[in-house]
Amino acid sequence: MITQLTRSFRPTPHDQRVAKLYNFRRRSLWRYLLAALLLSAARPGLLGSFALTWLGLSAGLVLLGLAVVLLSSYRMGPASFAAEVTFRAEGIEVRPADGAPAQAHDWRWLRRADESGRYFFLTVRDLPRLILLLDKHRLAPEEITAFRAWVAARPAG
Repeated sequence: MITQLTRSFRPTPHDQRVAKLYNFRRRSLWRYLLAALLLSAARPGLLGSFALTWLGLSAGLVLLGLAVVLLSSYRMGPASFAAEVTFRAEGIEVRPADGAPAQAHDWRWLRRADESGRYFFLTVRDLPRLILLLDKHRLAPEEITAFRAWVAARPAG
């Protein structure tokens, strides 16, 4: 049985792009579609009919939003989070790469934990929002099972 999982997090342009696309899909996409719906209701004959106006505005706004997200991911600022993180059933320990003292957190430090086919997306409560990516292809099956159990058992709130 796995008792802890330690991973090093160093931001890369690829990780930032994946995190931004995840955040876009989870938060912004629905806002763009709602904005297109409201604009279509205000100007239904803009592209011939309400449905065509909504489809055209939706496609335009979503493509514009995706372009902004992708272009901003290529411009990577200074490393905002470089640390070694140890996950245990009891909590999470963060050891910053800059030599600062380690910080112990309980599982409430994570605001949200989602799983996709390739990644665990871990959204941290602190502002500005930080999304940690755990690549499942780099984890052993036992580590994935243990991590899923720890995330499922974390307290709500």
